[in-house]
Amino acid sequence: MNYSDLDSFLGLEKYYIQEEWEPLQISINRPEGFKVIEEISETPVDEWKGESNGTYSAYLLTKKGIDHFSVISILKKLMKRKIHYLGIKDANAITQQIIYVN
Repeated sequence: MNYSDLDSFLGLEKYYIQEEWEPLQISINRPEGFKVIEEISETPVDEWKGESNGTYSAYLLTKKGIDHFSVISILKKLMKRKIHYLGIKDANAITQQIIYVN
């Protein structure tokens, strides 16, 4: 497998621009201007509803101004359970994701 194949496998695609262009001179107010909302089956997690019973309890985690691993560590200590999650979210943003415990 070469790097190009690996990039495609991981979903890292490259695009090239032929014409000249100037970078945009904008700034994004952080963290309020940058929101990351996870989706489950194309449904934003703040609208998603799980089953009424099952092996895992699912929680909506909304965070702002704290890194992913710090908040997971705090929750792990408080809940005394392993915290499962689908991805790491940006610390300098408002993020929403599902976490789950069994």
